[in-house]
Amino acid sequence: MIKEYAGNNMIFDFEGSDIPGIAYFYQGFGATNQPYCFYHWNDLPLPVKIIKKVVDRINR
Repeated sequence: MIKEYAGNNMIFDFEGSDIPGIAYFYQGFGATNQPYCFYHWNDLPLPVKIIKKVVDRINR
């Protein structure tokens, strides 16, 4: 989305919410829902990745 609108006279606002009350508040200012992709990359060393996976499974 940033590449798509680069060079335009627009402001990219990262604010928003899945919380209904906050979303309603922003809609009062004319906000529109613009979903965007979320990309997560785990660049931890292999032993730490393994420990993190185990801990994450325990905490589910």
